[in-house]
Amino acid sequence: MPHTPPTAKPILPHNKQSLTRRGFLKLSGAIASLGLAAVSLEQKPVAAVAPSRASLRLGVLLPQALSQPTASAIWLRELQRALPATLHSAIAGGNLTGLQQATDTLLAQQIRLMIGLVDPRLALQIAPNLADQEVKLVSADFGARVNEGSPNHLETVSLYQWQANWAFGRWQAQHVGRRGFMVMSMHESGYDTPFAFQSGFESAGGEIVGTLVPDAPVAPQSMTEVMARIRNARPDAVYVLLQDVAAGEFVAAYRQAGLLHRVPMSGSPFVMAAAMHTLGVDAIGMRSWRTWRNANDGPLVALAQRTAKHVLTGSTTDGASIYVSEVRVQDGQPYIDSVAQLGQTKAVQPLVFTGPRTGWMNPYL
Repeated sequence: MPHTPPTAKPILPHNKQSLTRRGFLKLSGAIASLGLAAVSLEQKPVAAVAPSRASLRLGVLLPQALSQPTASAIWLRELQRALPATLHSAIAGGNLTGLQQATDTLLAQQIRLMIGLVDPRLALQIAPNLADQEVKLVSADFGARVNEGSPNHLETVSLYQWQANWAFGRWQAQHVGRRGFMVMSMHESGYDTPFAFQSGFESAGGEIVGTLVPDAPVAPQSMTEVMARIRNARPDAVYVLLQDVAAGEFVAAYRQAGLLHRVPMSGSPFVMAAAMHTLGVDAIGMRSWRTWRNANDGPLVALAQRTAKHVLTGSTTDGASIYVSEVRVQDGQPYIDSVAQLGQTKAVQPLVFTGPRTGWMNPYL
């Protein structure tokens, strides 16, 4: 979905287009041809497969991290921990030219399998060229959903952000309150996530009574102004889609404004992590969603582990349930616990989309 300017409310695009694709080369299973054994990451520790690390050369396309400077390093570190392979990485820019240059760099190193944390729309465009050279591409994304029938040389791994946001929005309206308020960054505002949350919230009888994009180029708003807008709207719940510094600034201002324990705040897992870091035990009661088992894993870690499992076994089904997470406190320390399970991601089909669906950080890291 192309990035669109922020609007008063996230809206569903009316012109839905699938990307055109040229002829695809059918590849036999890349993993089988490389001789990888089927290894379950949860059943066998990394040390057990470490001796075969040199048996596979993997290319890793890293995002050009602008808003999250540490994202690429965390992603690469977690992949290296989970994969018995030699990893060769290249930074891919946020456009097709930069991505093609990065893939050329890796192809020059005789890479036969690539993993990309890149915009899935761009992945669809480079996959045919890689297939011509008998290179398989695994596209990993926090929220991408490529329709069934995608080319067999392009495999996708996802945390299913839009399905989780729809289900979480519905749960919020049912269990927290019917009047919702959304705060998001400019980059988040152009993607499916805000609309998915809003659609789920409204499907359960809720109403979004306000939407703010504080860093919009036109009429940006200070945290003081944001808090005043929230207070005046008198919502039952606030949902936040911000990252890193902006997320920390928001949760700090939310506490200072006296809203923290008056109006329940929820947000993406990135916001939950920022709240725990910034607020400590005061973050108690904050909720988020996740689509992976271990509540203590952040999104980058979870996606890296899911991608590694796919590379090793071809399976991405583990952890495809949608959970509601909550910050709790034990022995004076905040931790994340599961408070509800909202079903399987594959069962959440309230919105009909065509083409790849995008989520966090692509291509605006």
